[in-house]
Amino acid sequence: MALQNTVNLTVKRITAILLIFSVCLLQNVLCFASGTERSNESSVFSYVINETDNGEIKKYSADLTQAVGLENGSEIKDSLLHLVSGSNATLNINIENSDEYVFYIKYKAAVGFGGNVEIGLLVDNQLPFKDADCLAFPRLYSQSEILTSSQNGDDVQPLVSEADVWQERYAYDNTGYSNEPYSFSVNSGEHTITLSSLRGTVIIAEVGFIKYTKSPEYKNYALEFLSGSDKGSGEIIIQAEKLDYKTDTTVLPKNDFDSVDTTPQSASNKLLNTLGGSIWKTPRSAVTYKFNIKKSGIYYISTRYKQSFTDGIFSSRKVLIDGKSPFAEFEKLRFGYTDDWKEMTFGDGDKPYGVYLTAGEHTITFEAVVGDLASYLNEVSECINELNAIYREIVKITGTSPDVYRDYGFQKLIPNEIENMKLICKELSVLEKKIVEIAGVDAGYTALIDKVVFQINKMTEKPRDIAKYLTAFKSNLGSLASWVLDS
Repeated sequence: MALQNTVNLTVKRITAILLIFSVCLLQNVLCFASGTERSNESSVFSYVINETDNGEIKKYSADLTQAVGLENGSEIKDSLLHLVSGSNATLNINIENSDEYVFYIKYKAAVGFGGNVEIGLLVDNQLPFKDADCLAFPRLYSQSEILTSSQNGDDVQPLVSEADVWQERYAYDNTGYSNEPYSFSVNSGEHTITLSSLRGTVIIAEVGFIKYTKSPEYKNYALEFLSGSDKGSGEIIIQAEKLDYKTDTTVLPKNDFDSVDTTPQSASNKLLNTLGGSIWKTPRSAVTYKFNIKKSGIYYISTRYKQSFTDGIFSSRKVLIDGKSPFAEFEKLRFGYTDDWKEMTFGDGDKPYGVYLTAGEHTITFEAVVGDLASYLNEVSECINELNAIYREIVKITGTSPDVYRDYGFQKLIPNEIENMKLICKELSVLEKKIVEIAGVDAGYTALIDKVVFQINKMTEKPRDIAKYLTAFKSNLGSLASWVLDS
């Protein structure tokens, strides 16, 4: 069994000493969505860490029952806020301590709409941070049991349906370039939160601000939770294609014939035995599995994977246990490039990472993330935006079909833009070197950055030739933007 997506996984087993989560990554993009299931009125998948610090409250919730503005179809029903697409509501919230907070929401996406829930957020009638005007919160899907056709013996794709479950999440950027949720300053006192449903109908049980708790480094986690703890017992095998929940309907079980070790296997029939592939690369796309532990103790996680989608470079996944990464290293775990199936125990290369698990039911989630390259790719994206803005200024002078033999006098007309191009060129050169160093690949991986840098140098060294390079420059900017999205 395997998972695919730029990374293909085969969930193997979770062992007392070895939590072998055999994941077959059939390509280069791994994505998982995780959550914690708790016994309540219904399942709640929580990705929010609720804590107090020496008695200090770190979480503040708005009073849903005292909404001061319900418009365009929003309503309070059974102490829950119902927002239909196009509606909004304003809530009061009291903050005792001035500090940096993140936005959190406990919600259920109404069945029958599909896709992410999109919500606009205002605090005191202002955007608390960039992109707060459109925050995406995923919908969870479940799939039916994989069945074998009675006609030809091939496996049949399981049916995918929307899961009617509660989720509790932070607000993250949609691009995946940031590994942490949006944060913003809030002063003590009374405030208002205005929520607008931009897409889909959503039911909200709780909303507010919370102090974000970063995951500790593994060495600190090990000191607190693993020192003196017993090892677990038993071995758990999880088939990657038999997931419990996912956030992306396109992440589907697939058949792999490449290895006889991939199970189930048949010489004559197509059996669904992997998950993932090239389609499993969207940031924050995730899959979740439930498993049971009989004895509390230390466990280790292993995967069987193949990651051959992006030539020569690693793919990253965030690993969550019961909706949270127990330590920082699990927030951007690397799956190295390999065109053959490979088994890997999660660790630092020398020692495996141990995870303490209590007896009972748990979940493990794999979420696609940009990982170590996130900040650098974000900076490249910002450079592209600046260059596109400069391109539009040039087109105001030349039109979309410039005369390559004409001297437009760019040095006099756009001197500031030319200087900015020089600065951006230097920044891109630095970023290119950093990406090559971190990714551990040759310069061929960043060839598009080099090409854009070369063109900018030509255009700024001799501004009268800008028109000659303009068409190719615009094309290469588009290619570079696509490269950033695919990296």
